[in-house]
Parts: sequence; structure tokens; C-alpha cells
Amino acid sequence: MSDASELDFTVPLEEECLYAALWDFDARQQEEVSFQRGDQFKVLGRSEEWWKVQKIDPNGQVLSAGIVPHNYLERAGSLETQVPY
Repeated sequence: MSDASELDFTVPLEEECLYAALWDFDARQQEEVSFQRGDQFKVLGRSEEWWKVQKIDPNGQVLSAGIVPHNYLERAGSLETQVPY
């Protein structure tokens, strides 16, 4: 992976929605976020292969922020349709 500052995160987001991790991921670079299968994310920006995200807990509190490989995430649904915890 190249330096995150070189990535273009200008791909527009369709709408604000939550994504869930499909598999575990161990960060290899400082700007990457480690996560476990099922962890929840809010996507802030997209490039072709990496997405800028906030990892959130069930209450919506931000646990960490950085970049993750997009193919490890699956759309969990719109923030507006999420059941509050």
C-alpha cells in the first residue's frame, strides 16, 4: 500500500451508511485500522482500493480512524434505518 496521503478519497459517497467487516484485518501501516469480523464502520471517503473510515462501537462512539481495504467491508444499511442501541 502506498502512503495514505497519496490516495485520492474524492470518490463521492452515495449516502451516509454503516459498513460491517466481513473478515479480520491486521493493520500493517500506521494509517491503517485493525478490526475483527463484524466491527462497524462509518465511511468518510473512498479511493479505488482503500476507504477512509471511523471504526465505531454499538453506541456510535468513534473508537479509531484511518484507512481499510474496501473489499473487507459490506454495507450494513443506512444510518437512518439503523436501530439505536
